[in-house]
Amino acid sequence: MCQDNYKEIRVKIQKDLSCTNEEYMKLAKIDACIADIVEALQCHGIDMRSSCCGHGKSNGYITLQDGRTLVIRKTTELYEEKKREENQKEMDIMKVEVI
Repeated sequence: MCQDNYKEIRVKIQKDLSCTNEEYMKLAKIDACIADIVEALQCHGIDMRSSCCGHGKSNGYITLQDGRTLVIRKTTELYEEKKREENQKEMDIMKVEVI
């Protein structure tokens, strides 16, 4: 969790989000734990609208300019989901063997 821990990254402000209706670059405070991802997307020309790491309370996200959303899940959630899938596969195998 990176509450109150930010990294300043140069980001593009889209013209529809700009007061002047012009695109421009600015330094923005980005949650430190996702700042490297945001910076990499910016460096590769992938435009974004917003981002948040979730601050340990929910999944993080990065909303892309084209409307897609990248969901940043906590590692423990991914581990638990993978474990559930593995357990289900084992249960399915056991069912097959019992029949």
